[in-house]
Amino acid sequence: SEIETAMILSSLPPDLSQLFIKRYFEGYTSKELAEEYGLSPSGARAALGRARKLLREKLKVEDGIHEKQSH
Repeated sequence: SEIETAMILSSLPPDLSQLFIKRYFEGYTSKELAEEYGLSPSGARAALGRARKLLREKLKVEDGIHEKQSH
């Protein structure tokens, strides 16, 4: 749900959360993010990779909690 998505995104460090939102919800390119945040394009992509990794980890934990509750 949108609420769960917002909660998970808010659990990221603020800088990674903002990069992720701007890239995947607002359509910014890596180059645009790099310029806005004073990063190189590869630095912006690396930060987005960290954000995705953290989100995957959090989603696995959340999924595990939901699986345990449904049994």
